[in-house]
Amino acid sequence: MATRRSQTNSDEESAFELIGTNEDVEKPFQALGDEKHPEGCNCGGTTVVATMRILDDEPRDEMSEEGEEEACCAEPHKGGVHHTFDLGMALMEEFSRQEELARAAEEKEKEEEKKRDRKTIANLVELMRDQEQSRWAEMAKKDEEIASLNELFEKSSREKEEMCDRIADLCNTMGALNTEITQLQKKNKKYRLMNSTLLSELLNNEDGLLKKDRTSKEMLAAAIADRKKAAKKEKKRLEREREAKNPRTVTLTKGDTGFFGLFFSGTSVSKVRPGSSAEVQGVRRGDEILSINGTPVTKDNISLLARRVNNDDSMVLVLRYNPNLLRESENGIKTIVKSVFIINILLMIIAVIMKFYWHQTYSDSA
Repeated sequence: MATRRSQTNSDEESAFELIGTNEDVEKPFQALGDEKHPEGCNCGGTTVVATMRILDDEPRDEMSEEGEEEACCAEPHKGGVHHTFDLGMALMEEFSRQEELARAAEEKEKEEEKKRDRKTIANLVELMRDQEQSRWAEMAKKDEEIASLNELFEKSSREKEEMCDRIADLCNTMGALNTEITQLQKKNKKYRLMNSTLLSELLNNEDGLLKKDRTSKEMLAAAIADRKKAAKKEKKRLEREREAKNPRTVTLTKGDTGFFGLFFSGTSVSKVRPGSSAEVQGVRRGDEILSINGTPVTKDNISLLARRVNNDDSMVLVLRYNPNLLRESENGIKTIVKSVFIINILLMIIAVIMKFYWHQTYSDSA
């Protein structure tokens, strides 16, 4: 028995070389079932007899069975408490407990990761929903813009159609007016023919002769009156020609009015101010100015001479009545004014045409 115990002790020592002494073994496995000795126990410590489970491939006979039980004290405790410790089972239980803890931690981490994935997926879904809503909002805005552009295009098309209708109405109106003018011209020719026919018929009968006689008298009286008027006009013409052939000299002074009272159109007098010295001296519209203070007057120097005598108190004019020259000068001015007016009208028409063309081009492009 002693021999077996010593052999067992030697085996235990060789086995405990892998894990430490009895004191080192006791500490990590106190929580696995060993109880502390009661107070007053004089055993000097816990004596643990343990055998190592076979960890090699081949089992050994001396360690294949559980170790013997040995009293922890010289005298047994009350109740006969003895302790037997299986090191292999303790290690396996500890490993199992560590594996369960690791598995629980891994499952907890997986659960948390699943929660994070669910939260991430929820955030992605919310983001996709927001993006979808914003995309729908942009599409709605674009639809509104397209609708407004369509309305503008339809409005432009309606305006274009209305303008075309107005132009067509104007063309129809002009055609109708031309037709009426042609009809009136035909009627006028017809009336003239009828008038000549009636006159010929009146001449062919007695009543026509009487009427013709009365008409002749009236025409004779009108001819006499026209002859008198023509004689008066001829007399005036002769006087004007005589005045035109005989230039006259007049001296004009500013007097109290402070001006001579003449207005020029070229080298002719176009207007005489009432109450001025020119009116008193007999200057009238249509007089041609031949010289001013002895200097011959032309179209080129009339303005210069007028400025020179503007500050003088008096001036001497040589005049000749020539209304035709004034008429030619005024007709030239009227021609220039008409030309300017016609040019302005043409420019306005061109501007209207360009505006209409631009509006039509813009409507087509829109």
